[in-house]
Amino acid sequence: MQTLSKKLPKHWGLTGTNSDRFEVCLDQTTMHNGKPSLLIQSKTAGEGDYAYFYQLTHCTEWIGKRLRVSAYFKTEAVEGHAVISINLQTQSGEIVVYDAMIDRSLKGDNDWCRVETVFDVPVDCRFLYFGPALWGRGKMWVAEFTVEPVARSVRRTDNHGTNALLALHPINLDFGDGLPPSAKSTTFETAHGWRYDDADSALYEYKLIPDAYKGKPAITIRSKTHLEPLIDEASPNCGYVTQTFCAMPYRGKKIKFSAQIKTENCNDMSGLVLMVLGPFCKWKSIATMFNDCLSGTSDWQEINRVLNVPETAYGISIWLQLNGGGKSYYSDVKVEEAAASEPVTDKGPGLNNLDFLETE
Repeated sequence: MQTLSKKLPKHWGLTGTNSDRFEVCLDQTTMHNGKPSLLIQSKTAGEGDYAYFYQLTHCTEWIGKRLRVSAYFKTEAVEGHAVISINLQTQSGEIVVYDAMIDRSLKGDNDWCRVETVFDVPVDCRFLYFGPALWGRGKMWVAEFTVEPVARSVRRTDNHGTNALLALHPINLDFGDGLPPSAKSTTFETAHGWRYDDADSALYEYKLIPDAYKGKPAITIRSKTHLEPLIDEASPNCGYVTQTFCAMPYRGKKIKFSAQIKTENCNDMSGLVLMVLGPFCKWKSIATMFNDCLSGTSDWQEINRVLNVPETAYGISIWLQLNGGGKSYYSDVKVEEAAASEPVTDKGPGLNNLDFLETE
């Protein structure tokens, strides 16, 4: 008797990152309630690879209701995450609700158990994507999916896509957590909570400097060689230090990102970038400093960026950035709720300065 079928169920599709590194098939020996299960198992998958076996359906009949998607899972040696992943999209394809169960995923070995995700269907939603997903190495069996409306008393799990892997608040804004008390300088790796792109390390040097600004430490970004100004978005001549945190505490509010910045021989720009991210970390709005950035050599001065944070925001990303050559110092970094009256610094994609009154 054939126990593994290469024929996949109708109305389902497969996607993911390097999903060809997984095998997806029907398993007629690992049954649940007398019904065959779907097996997803890694073949050569790495830590960041995932396979998502999904179904797409219209969700207009559920608008304004609370919905529960559930199934039965069994896992073996899962090193990453075995989850139900759902997302709700508008007619134009914008994702407004997302839950991938990362904060409550199954790992390791688990016998058959029921898993679920519960979420509200907003009025602008048209499509529901749902299905099992396996991240990284291991095996998962899935059986008996159910999609059903539930009472408002059933607790939501989606939280508009908040990822529990993101810190709830920004971390180590004063850079003090990683600075040895007696150090004159230290490598950037000790700046807990912050990161930079390893690919930039050939062009830029990152360090922590104590007592740089009014007794406070600073992060420095310095080009290792002469670098031409940033020509376009594809140019590699950009060094940055960044962190991303949960947007939930700031939803429906304005967020202000500020820092003291000092520059030496910057031939392009030094400044701040503030991004508000939607589900899947796709940015919804961005505030850069291309119109009022710092360049040349300048003493310490405060710079800030301000953005609205929509109710569907997923994360917030802050960047200390140097384009081109030179050196920049960043200290006294703050992230705080801005007053409702404070104007946003994001010009957005719309029409701007048609009367030419704004000048650089």
